Amino acid sequence: MVKKRNEEIVRKREEFRELSEKGSLLIQQEKYNEALPVLEKAVKLGEELRIRRDDLGQLINNRGICLMKIGKFKAAQEDFEEAEKLIKKGSFNKIRAYLNLAISYGRDPEAKNKEELARKAISSLEKAEEEFKQLWLKKQKILGNGKKFGEIKEMAIKLYTERGDCHFQLEEYSKAAQFYQTALKWTSDPRIEMRLALVKLEEAGALERETKEGKAAEKNKKIVKERRKEAIEILKFWIEREDIENEIRDKGLAILVDTCCKEGEIELAIQGFKSLLRMEKETSIEELVEKLEETELREDISELIPSFGYILLIKAQSEKEYRLAERIFKKGLMLEKSLERKAGILGNLVVCQIEIIKLIEDPREIEERCQEANKFLQEARKLRLEEEKIRILAEEIIKIEKEIKKKLVPPAVEVVASEVPDEKAKWLTEEEELEKKMERIFRVSLQEPRRKGQKRNRIRG
Repeated sequence: MVKKRNEEIVRKREEFRELSEKGSLLIQQEKYNEALPVLEKAVKLGEELRIRRDDLGQLINNRGICLMKIGKFKAAQEDFEEAEKLIKKGSFNKIRAYLNLAISYGRDPEAKNKEELARKAISSLEKAEEEFKQLWLKKQKILGNGKKFGEIKEMAIKLYTERGDCHFQLEEYSKAAQFYQTALKWTSDPRIEMRLALVKLEEAGALERETKEGKAAEKNKKIVKERRKEAIEILKFWIEREDIENEIRDKGLAILVDTCCKEGEIELAIQGFKSLLRMEKETSIEELVEKLEETELREDISELIPSFGYILLIKAQSEKEYRLAERIFKKGLMLEKSLERKAGILGNLVVCQIEIIKLIEDPREIEERCQEANKFLQEARKLRLEEEKIRILAEEIIKIEKEIKKKLVPPAVEVVASEVPDEKAKWLTEEEELEKKMERIFRVSLQEPRRKGQKRNRIRG
């Protein structure tokens, strides 16, 4: 009888071992639906055999991974909570349980209180960090084992990146940046670099909104510029890098170009745009414009067209350069779907007409361009372009009208003139040219502005 019972225990232990190994293998192969019933059976058998708490905790942790991957987040959280109680302290598996619990809080798309879950995730990650620090104190032993060092490095990257993501979601930008920077001490992963750049830009955007709403001091403007410069410093090296997969690299370069536009980093923006288009550094602006006009563009490139037109318009000094900017804006107008961005493009087309008129001599072309400027301005007004911008452009057109009258060319924009107060127009001085020029040109941002109170989704690689 005893012998038969012992044989049964041996058989069950062998079955348990096979189920555990099979479940782990299926997780490695990302076959989570197949792995789940295997692990459920292994857990039940392990409880029956009264295996070590640590081993049982690892099995339950693996089952939680399967549940999380198939979208059963509540059940996964219960498994991770149970696993971290069972697994012994000072081990890699204890850190994994805490990490998985934190990740499960952040992944649940149906969770109602995102902020509360982010706080729970941070609490779990703080515990994971304590465990990690204890392991790191034993680094002399760990460094002697390449495999273990690889594991602790992987843990550090996940731990600090996840912590950065949680603070990013809570709009605690300084803390998020701090943890991303710590993660980057362990790796040069471009996805984490891009997160860090985005944190800098989000902080800049938040401060800029506060300043506009009168909630912050003037010094915020300085911090905004600093944060954008820091983001540019992170991403500018991507122009030359070829070790980043194309999808991630293109996203980073698009952010770089858009940020350079805001900061007037014209040459860097142009180089970033060329790199995004896989064009040689020596390619001329004219060749670039011709390619954009002739090529069917990807959606991500199409979205950048207004930003590219913006930097050409800032850079422009000659008639030829203004005509190139005009061509880009007309291409962007054809592709743009957002009414708000279309209004900005139309405003910039008016600016192009005005600047070209100042540089040409042909009275007939001057009259045609005045009429076209008026048409673009009326279309921009219909799309509710800011009234102050409309007024400034209309004043400039009035100035052109007066110049035309001097040359005995019939006025072309009486309708616009009648709607504008008879005030002295504001004109640029050469000393203020770049800064003032950027103010009066309509910066069409790559991303739509976030509404007040709108929550950001977590950034995930």
